[in-house]
Amino acid sequence: MEWVVEFIKIAGGIAGLASATFLIYDRLVRDRPIFAIHAKQGPPGNNPLFLRIHNALDEDIVVENWHIVPPLVGLSTDNSIRGMVGAVIGEMPRAILPPRGALNLVLVILGVATNRDSESIRISAEWSTTKRPWLFRRRVEIKTTVAKLKQWKEAHRPAKGA
Repeated sequence: MEWVVEFIKIAGGIAGLASATFLIYDRLVRDRPIFAIHAKQGPPGNNPLFLRIHNALDEDIVVENWHIVPPLVGLSTDNSIRGMVGAVIGEMPRAILPPRGALNLVLVILGVATNRDSESIRISAEWSTTKRPWLFRRRVEIKTTVAKLKQWKEAHRPAKGA
């Protein structure tokens, strides 16, 4: 009968550790912004690659402090000449996303990426909420390669003669 009591103690301890681990994970990861690369068909001459950030919270978030390592791609708020120049010189947009809002940034493959297709690229940004700011800023990140970006870009070009 003593083994039943010991079994219940061990099972309770394991369940308590699992609950605490899930709670900590849930608080750190839940409702993070959705951070993904999108490609869509558009008119010829338009760049079809976008970096999309979607706010999953019911409160505003601030997205800033962008890092692209190595700097083989740039980000722009639009396809204008001014936006493209900003992407080339490394101007990174700061954004406040409304609840459930989204931001699409044009993803530009820069000239320095020539012959560096297999090189890995890490795009990241810091984010925080406006209602309940944390002591530290959380980070979202995407890892990709120049080759993958080029494949997605080509796959979403309009077909010739269409």
